[in-house]
Amino acid sequence: MIANDSVLRFFNCIKSAIQHKMAYFVNSLIDLQGFFNKIVARFIFINIFAFC
Repeated sequence: MIANDSVLRFFNCIKSAIQHKMAYFVNSLIDLQGFFNKIVARFIFINIFAFC
């Protein structure tokens, strides 16, 4: 019974660690997308004034 409980606890720890890493990865992608959106917006802004 104790062995089964410790194995179950071990798998729960692994599952929560994987969920944490996935959440961190998704947040990194969202930050990266925001960074690229800022760059695109700046280039569009510069090009608008360059052609005026």
